Amino acid sequence: MECCLFIVERLKIPLRKRPLMLIIILFYKMKIKYVLLISCFLGFLGTEGKKDIVVKVKGSEINIGVLGGSEVKTFFFSTDIGEKCGPDYTFVQSQDKNGTFEFRIDVKKKLFKDDPLRILGVFETENEVITETYDLIIGSHGEGIEKGNCSCERSQTEMFSKTQKCAGALIFKEDFDLNFSNWTHEQRSRIYDSENDREFVAFMNDPKTNYIKDGYLHIIARWANYTNSKPFVIDGCTTIKDIANQKKDCGPLLRIPSTLPPVHSAKLHTLKKFQFKYGRVEIRARMPIGDWLFPYLILQPASYHSEDIYVNQLRIAFRRSNALLQNKNAIPISGSRLFGSAVIWTSNKHSEYVVSKIYPAHKSLSNSFHNYTLIWHSDRLIYKVDGLTYGTISNPNVLNVFNSKECYIVLGLSAAGNVNFPDENMMSKHKPFLNNDTKGPYKFELHTKKETWIQPNLLIDYVHVYSTHGKEE
Repeated sequence: MECCLFIVERLKIPLRKRPLMLIIILFYKMKIKYVLLISCFLGFLGTEGKKDIVVKVKGSEINIGVLGGSEVKTFFFSTDIGEKCGPDYTFVQSQDKNGTFEFRIDVKKKLFKDDPLRILGVFETENEVITETYDLIIGSHGEGIEKGNCSCERSQTEMFSKTQKCAGALIFKEDFDLNFSNWTHEQRSRIYDSENDREFVAFMNDPKTNYIKDGYLHIIARWANYTNSKPFVIDGCTTIKDIANQKKDCGPLLRIPSTLPPVHSAKLHTLKKFQFKYGRVEIRARMPIGDWLFPYLILQPASYHSEDIYVNQLRIAFRRSNALLQNKNAIPISGSRLFGSAVIWTSNKHSEYVVSKIYPAHKSLSNSFHNYTLIWHSDRLIYKVDGLTYGTISNPNVLNVFNSKECYIVLGLSAAGNVNFPDENMMSKHKPFLNNDTKGPYKFELHTKKETWIQPNLLIDYVHVYSTHGKEE
């Protein structure tokens, strides 16, 4: 209460106007520091024109100056570096001895171009108190550029069961500049999963299979090199199978044909770190090149573990990078065709609802980066590449499966697999192995043309997720 009185007195608000100010002081502990948040609600207290301010940002420092501020006696302001309409940092300051008004504050969080910044100002002049809100974005030279007020189109997006207020807000940003703090690695072999959902790969958190460098996530598929003196074993294995079957996923296992995964790669996910329902996902990536390689740019319901089998999936984008591959209807499904899909499991069998786009050359999606986008609405799924829509899924039976749960993001690179390369839907002359054959891993390694693996890596520049409204296309 003493702090409230101090601020009211500091602003020298006339007694007749003080009932219009509500000051709420919240103390909370952040690590070992106490932070004071002061949130003010003010009615319209003055009639003068809007005060002009100059804002410059450098790193985590925000510099605020008042233009033509000689009439301003005191300036109370707060800065908000998020998307919500409330202050995160609050300060009170008077003019300096030179009669100018300028203040610099370090918000302890580095700000970048296009980041939002909201400033709430309370100006006291000789005769009145004026409140102003400045909604800014940070320009290329650190300048604050006004973008409007706090009003926005209502969002339908939920994140950890909380509805996001404004559509178009960036709610997840991964630019792969630092580390894997947003991600958890799945680590296990997949060749002993159900024959309907097995893949000929072991996912491992190893610098040889995944790393961050120069702002990119590199996920690399490599042929395993087993020896009798070096059995297959995964340290930190994340299998969720019972104890009797854990050894099959984790090792140690000796080198026996068809018992060990012929390919090592990586798979990461955001379960329990970031999950949402409805929104726009944008992934800028370069696809791999190599027969039977399959990229994972996926959303999975948070009711599943990453290690589960028979998992429903929204596949944001994928390509099968084989130069020649057809289904049993002689329709090309090779590297010249981009796909997006929804995979739904019922009684250990899967159905896939697919959209696709044909490219003139089978390597065109792997020669450069492309922006792959999925817009998830309650009544439709919109698939885009480089801003252009190439397919929509509006089947209510599909949507009902995913609309009941939040989803998390999965990134990875796999090899073979009955969902990725279904035995029952491939021309046998193009596929020299069967996923459900007990010797499948051995035949896969024996017959795969390793010279086609000229780019066996999935390269990802960024993953961004935005809140959305139902009208976004």
